[in-house]
Order: sequence, then structure tokens, then C-alpha cells
Amino acid sequence: MVGRVVVGVDGSPESVNALRAAAREAALRGGTLEVVGAWTYPAAAVLPVSAEMPGPADLVAHVHELLDKALADAGVTDGEVVRRVVQDKPGPALVEAAVGADLLVVGARGLGAFDRLLLGSVSDHCINHSSTPVLIVRETPSEGQERIVVGVDGSEGSRRALQWAVDEAKLRGDTRVEAVLVWQDPVAAAWPYPPVLWDRDSLASAAKEALDRVVAGVDVRGYDGVVEPVLAEGAPARVLLEAADGADLVVVGAHGPGGISDRLLGSVSRHVARHSTRPVVVVR
Repeated sequence: MVGRVVVGVDGSPESVNALRAAAREAALRGGTLEVVGAWTYPAAAVLPVSAEMPGPADLVAHVHELLDKALADAGVTDGEVVRRVVQDKPGPALVEAAVGADLLVVGARGLGAFDRLLLGSVSDHCINHSSTPVLIVRETPSEGQERIVVGVDGSEGSRRALQWAVDEAKLRGDTRVEAVLVWQDPVAAAWPYPPVLWDRDSLASAAKEALDRVVAGVDVRGYDGVVEPVLAEGAPARVLLEAADGADLVVVGAHGPGGISDRLLGSVSRHVARHSTRPVVVVR
């Protein structure tokens, strides 16, 4: 079955970058690229106050114009894509369009006025509600395709994130994958609650065992690259962002189960998605 990559477009520079990234991902999979533009009332968000009230046909035409320009700016041939112009709020429109797809791609934010409706807070909506992995693009991704960084915490969710990263690495020519597990000093993690005395060596050892289990459980058949386990101590979001500096992709799970590092996936995935300068994939 042919793969499918869905991308939200509003004409902003971020959405054009998202479109370029989505086109590359569709090409890697030999799959279909679906470009989605959403429109919704009130009309005051679309045209100046002095303009006449637009009808549905006007709004649809406006979205098609945005798609035309975005495709041209991204260097994507219109014949290579499937268009969807949807009357709905952008977040739900994208989540619904992406059901069953390989990947949903969005920009980190969009333009003002009408265009703001498609991207921006919509990336948060997609992370929270999409059953499809979500790629959030800020910059044009590097084309070196040399390194993918994955945040893991020993959970099933992080194992899925790591598996997604390895499968993506195969498509990219056996790109290196770094599986990063961050454990935190229990006193710092417990603040402002009273500290509990822990054996730091035992905690580090348990974290290493959890990391090794996650890495060992990944299916690497057909992958000739390297999955490097990386154990680090510190504040999970900060350490993961530092580890991801210069990476082609940062991959995190949508949430974690608690345990060794309950902050690595979950609220940390949101923090990474909002603050990383690199493209971020959130896997549910």
C-alpha cells in the first residue's frame, strides 16, 4: 500500500518549509503528498473590515490561491500532490485528514489574520489529538541526513518513538540514531518537596538498564546504521534539546508512564516541540 504524508499549508514561510519537508518525506516513502488548506468563518478574519462579506466560494478560492503560491514557493509541482480544501477549524481538519497516514507535517506557527487559523496553536492540537506521528517544522531541515536524536524513558511510548526513528533512518540511508535517556538527581526532581535520600549509583544503573532494554527491543532488520544509547543526567528537556543541536530530527513520544524519568516524555515533548530549533517528530 502506498504511503501517505499530509501537510497543513497557509502560505506562511513556516508552512512553505513544512511543505518542502513533507514533499521530501513523501518522496522517501514513494508515497502520496496531500496538501490541506482549511477555512472557516467568521469572515472578518479573512478580509479587511471595509471589504464585502465573502461567500464560501470566495473563501475556497482564497485558500486555493494560498496553496498555489505555497506550492510554487516550495518548488513542488501541483500534479505531484492531492489537494484538500476543507471547511473546518484547522486543527481538527488536519487531524482528520491524517487518519491512517504515515506522517502529518505542520509548521510551528503561521501568519496573522486568516492565515493564523491554520498553524501555530494548531501544532499543539495536532500533537494532542493526532494518532499519526506529527512532524513540526521551524527551519528548512538540513539535507545532510546524518543524525536523528530520540528521547526515551524506558516506556512503551518511547520504544515506539525509537522504532519510528529507526524506520525513518532506513529511509534516509541508514542515518545514525541516538537514543537519549535523561535521569535527574532525585533532590532536584523533587523540588519543592522534601528531598528523599536515594542511592545515586543505583538510580544511574537502573536508568542504564532501562535504556539498554529499549534499544534492544527495537526491530533493526534492514537497518545498517548505528543506534547509539546515550545516558545523561540533568533536566530532561534541557539535556534533550542540547543533545539535538544540529540533528536532522528530534523524535519524542507523546507521553511517558512515570518511573525513572516521567518528565522526559509528556510535558517534555511539548517543551521540545515548542523550543527546538530542529524539526521535531512526536509519536503517539
